[in-house]
Amino acid sequence: MKNLLFPLLLLLASLPALTAQELTVRRVYGDYLFAQNNEIVTMRELIASLPAASESRQLLKSSRFYTVSSVVLGISAGATLGAVLSGVLLPREENQESDLWVLGAVGVASYALSVPLNRSGDRRIKQAIELYI
Repeated sequence: MKNLLFPLLLLLASLPALTAQELTVRRVYGDYLFAQNNEIVTMRELIASLPAASESRQLLKSSRFYTVSSVVLGISAGATLGAVLSGVLLPREENQESDLWVLGAVGVASYALSVPLNRSGDRRIKQAIELYI
């Protein structure tokens, strides 16, 4: 009986270590790098590996939406502000001055919207990772 009890207790003690999943996340060049059990996975693969009704999956999907929206708004803000700067530096007619102010306001508004969207996406990724672990 003693010979059977020790291996059984050892197996029982090591069971959580065998089933535990480790997930780490790093931010790399504006994107995220996920490592699941020392294996690099993309966000799409990570979302696909999670159960359909899990809260972590929903948070990751919404964070992807917020991050992509933030990038689109940030690029459009840079383009419009670049157009405004080129319009200021190049010679122009007098009636174009008001158009540059409107375009500059649109660029600043796009940038002002992209920052909170990006922070919200980051926060949702952190929440999803905490729920997953």
